[in-house]
Amino acid sequence: MARRVVVAKAANPVADGLQARRQRRRKLVEDLQGQIDDLVRIQGEPYRVVAYNHREDKWVEHLLPRPDAKALQPLSIAIGIRVGEVLQIIGFDQKGNGAARAAVIELVDRLRTEATG
Repeated sequence: MARRVVVAKAANPVADGLQARRQRRRKLVEDLQGQIDDLVRIQGEPYRVVAYNHREDKWVEHLLPRPDAKALQPLSIAIGIRVGEVLQIIGFDQKGNGAARAAVIELVDRLRTEATG
């Protein structure tokens, strides 16, 4: 009976590292997309404003149906920064990652339609 010699393939540390970095980038894109969804959701939620009433000498709370322009500005800036980061990550990992790019394009289109209509 002949003995079989099993030769294990040597691990390719470069390929393994590349795959690990792609997975980290993919996870980062998913986290950023979750943050973007949260920020977009916050833009449409009721907004609590606190003001000081000098006549009655007390603080008064008002509930607005959605944030005012002053409150929407930092939310919009935060959304823009995160979308830019996602596009940058996807641009870096553009080869072989069409699904993530399509997801970001879909997200940007959805944000555009929500902002205009």
